[in-house]
Amino acid sequence: MKNRFYSELTYWKKFNPMFPDNMKIDDRDPPEEFYLPWNENRIHIDSRTPSEYKGTIIFVHGVASNGRILSHASRFLSDLGYRVLSPDLPGYGLSEISSSTEINYPLWLSCINHVVDWASKQNAKPIFLFGFSLGGIVSYDVAALNTKIRGIIVTTLISLSDPEVRLYGFKNKWIAKYGAFGLSFLKNFLRIKKIKIKNFAKVNLISNNQEFSKVFMRDPFSGGNSVYISFLQSIFSIKPALEPERFKIPILLAHPSKDLWTPTHLSLKLFDRIPSTKYFVDLENCGHAPLEEPGIQTLQTAIQDFLVRYT
Repeated sequence: MKNRFYSELTYWKKFNPMFPDNMKIDDRDPPEEFYLPWNENRIHIDSRTPSEYKGTIIFVHGVASNGRILSHASRFLSDLGYRVLSPDLPGYGLSEISSSTEINYPLWLSCINHVVDWASKQNAKPIFLFGFSLGGIVSYDVAALNTKIRGIIVTTLISLSDPEVRLYGFKNKWIAKYGAFGLSFLKNFLRIKKIKIKNFAKVNLISNNQEFSKVFMRDPFSGGNSVYISFLQSIFSIKPALEPERFKIPILLAHPSKDLWTPTHLSLKLFDRIPSTKYFVDLENCGHAPLEEPGIQTLQTAIQDFLVRYT
């Protein structure tokens, strides 16, 4: 299959004007793009690599997103002296997944683990995970199992095995209530294999900026994408890979204060149980995708402080 690159596509550029100035992607200095082989699959990765860098930050997107959208934050982190890798997880963006590979939550964990292991072989510098939305619990689970992770930064920390989280996140209250069982009805009795994620999840709440949400929901590589029912079944069954009371990796939870999709109290259910070194900051005035002031500045300051402390 011929390689596809975001440099050849234009739709993602619609997001650019809605990001703060230090997070815009300049056509004169876009992220580098490459494919990382992984079994029968190939992971598309956006990257920024300073000539000399202090460590590596791996972005982890959530359901209905992709690595290019997160890459808008890469220049800020690169300017701090960090290599940034932003992979497209299976089922999203430009990553190429074999037809024989079942796309599910464990595959997402394996994907990020593979990127972590690959990055660690480049050098012994610290590796951090930065998880957005559902990418927060993905980052948590990978860090719980992979000793190469120095720390994690997350904007949410939710488990979709929690019915309250599902009720906030998904449109159909019956399926939200009964979780994987409800999805089995769609798959086994109605013979539905794939579904538009925007018809199922409250993707319109990705941002409190209505224009951003509209662009997002029409993006064929993110909010306008279709997902396998089996993938949704697997994320509805998520339970933390390690009980929070045993989690020992430093964690920064930077949670948007006006997140209508996953309100702060949902993330605190797990976060408050973590006894390890942890930090919480409230991103004032920010929606699920934290773009608004003053919260976005709070986020950048908190990230910088966290990285200085653990690099």
